[in-house]
Amino acid sequence: MLVALGIIAALLLAIFYVCHLWETHNPMPENARVFLDDQAGTFHAPAAIVEPGHLRAGTAGEAYRLKYQPDPWCSEAVGFTQQGRCAFGFFLECAGLLKPLPSRWNSDGTWNW
Repeated sequence: MLVALGIIAALLLAIFYVCHLWETHNPMPENARVFLDDQAGTFHAPAAIVEPGHLRAGTAGEAYRLKYQPDPWCSEAVGFTQQGRCAFGFFLECAGLLKPLPSRWNSDGTWNW
């Protein structure tokens, strides 16, 4: 009996561990506001810009269509994706036991800091 309980506990721990290895990431929506650098072919998050200079305002969708790359510094500092829940948290959210995570972006494309 104790061996069976030990095996069940070990299986539950293994499942819990594996579920934490898988995480979801929500990409930036097409209407998210970004700053485009036409000279470098990159885009920047608004919070990472101190002085726009030669940058122009645009959307993530425009940056994707132009095949611009995210600015490497912005990617590390701000992130252009929102980390979601692990598999276990995702299932709890789908079951209604956890509230959805607040989005990094508002519906109008502004950033929700």
